Amino acid sequence: MRIGLLTGGGDCPGLNAAIRAVVRGATSAGDDVLGFRHGWRGVVERDGGPLTTSQTKGILQSGGTILRTDRFHPDEHVGGTAAVLDTVEQERLDVLIVIGGDGTLCCASRLADAGVPIVGIPKTIDNDVAGTTRCIGFDTALATATDAIDRVHTTGESHDRLMVIEVMGRTAGWLAVSAGIAAGADAICTPERPTDLDALAKGIRRRHDTGSTSSVVVVAEGASLHGSNGADASTGLIVSRTLEQRTGYETLLTASSRRATAWPPWTRFTTGLTARWCACRTTRSSWRRSSSSPRARGSSPIGCWTSRTASRSRSDATGGGGLACPVLGAQVELRNLAGQRGARSPRPGEGMGRMALQR
Repeated sequence: MRIGLLTGGGDCPGLNAAIRAVVRGATSAGDDVLGFRHGWRGVVERDGGPLTTSQTKGILQSGGTILRTDRFHPDEHVGGTAAVLDTVEQERLDVLIVIGGDGTLCCASRLADAGVPIVGIPKTIDNDVAGTTRCIGFDTALATATDAIDRVHTTGESHDRLMVIEVMGRTAGWLAVSAGIAAGADAICTPERPTDLDALAKGIRRRHDTGSTSSVVVVAEGASLHGSNGADASTGLIVSRTLEQRTGYETLLTASSRRATAWPPWTRFTTGLTARWCACRTTRSSWRRSSSSPRARGSSPIGCWTSRTASRSRSDATGGGGLACPVLGAQVELRNLAGQRGARSPRPGEGMGRMALQR
């Protein structure tokens, strides 16, 4: 069996662990792995080579991806899809294992519809791949953001400052909400629901009037804001400047968006276990080229991950939203983010949020 492997989209902690797990799992089953460099671009340009266990030794502790990555999507370029199909045929690939986020996996879904056998492994710091509970990269990003928020609490209290922390989250507020609850933030701004900065400023003044000398506001980089000026600035900077003007309190902005490159040891186990489970779901009989195989019948086989759900954004699926409110409200909002349009399993951070509030 020949397996193609690629990493696409933005980099995040855990990619090398997933690559290592796939290679070791495939090698133990007697299969060959062909790694493509720079994501889908490598598949289109046939830029790849064999991956062996000796080539993946020592990468478990390294951030990033040894295969490199790119935001190239073949279906957005003329002849891109045809080039992928040609590469799969020429390299005699039985399956493509795609490690990527929402954009990369949406592309994989469309290629699966075109007849390419796909196994998807979700990875994204934003945790915004629909149909998943956990994504590679989110755990480390959450730990890093929580640590950053914890550290600014004492600085704000020592200097009587209003602390604004910007975290990643372009279209989803999972990281901001989860880290904000875990670290005891006083207000959280996310992309799903617009934040009224006037109401936020009044709430902070009210809090300080009751005796507090410092407040912490967590802002997702894609937060939707009402009543703001300076559209060309970053979201965190807009919130910081606006709150300083409307409250009169000294405000300090900290951006922890790009700190999640190194990753703690415990995430390597869960990442590798998840990737190996995904790889093991791809059985020999499922992808063999034969008259009875799904591919031969013209359907779109896909294993482990339901590709069609990737085209639906998590905000559409949940009906949740962002928030500028005290921590208690953040917990309520997290439950709203968890989904009011249907039951599902608990999302990352929900139990942690309750634990933080109980403490």
